[in-house]
Amino acid sequence: MPTEKGTQEAIQTLMLGKRWQNRAVGNVEKWGNQRPDTLLLALIEEVGEVAIAMEANSEPIYDATPPGADDVPGAVGRKLIREMATLGRETRNFLETEYSAPAGDGSTSGEHRIYGELTDPERIQEEVEDTAPLCWQLYWALQEGQSQTAHRPKDGGVVSEFGDRLQGAASTMAGEADELAARRPHRDAHLYDVEEGLRFRSEQLNEWLDGNY
Repeated sequence: MPTEKGTQEAIQTLMLGKRWQNRAVGNVEKWGNQRPDTLLLALIEEVGEVAIAMEANSEPIYDATPPGADDVPGAVGRKLIREMATLGRETRNFLETEYSAPAGDGSTSGEHRIYGELTDPERIQEEVEDTAPLCWQLYWALQEGQSQTAHRPKDGGVVSEFGDRLQGAASTMAGEADELAARRPHRDAHLYDVEEGLRFRSEQLNEWLDGNY
């Protein structure tokens, strides 16, 4: 039998995966099915945006090294992140100039051919397999950072928004439980536990919301 912590982790993973999948579907509906080279540029832009946000929202570190030293790991890392932020800005400017209008109808928008046809898609896919898990790891690390810096809300608006988000999470859990129930019988017995866990947590959240909001 899975532990309560294991069930919670499975629920969180399922919800996050579903949310990211929905975002991807929305992107395809907006921009159409884009070429891999165009999507690579979009990925570079977003990584650059993460680098910009990391620079702007991190406490500075002062290394006890001579000015201009570039052989200290921390200094080298910051230099690389700054360069990635710059590359992200350049990529964003390029994309906004060359791909300013989305297709909007599910068709592929006019794209520049950056590379020719792929000669070994599986080799590139191997690197994508290494990239995707890092998104999860970065997300989890940021969640941990949020829990360490959490503070009490200063106004009722924040409290209300928090309640709305919890309500949305409860609805998502219930919807996922219903979707799993519609697919019974499950080939993997663990999915029964996930289904029950989703429904149980949804009911718990709704009960708590009813008593506090």
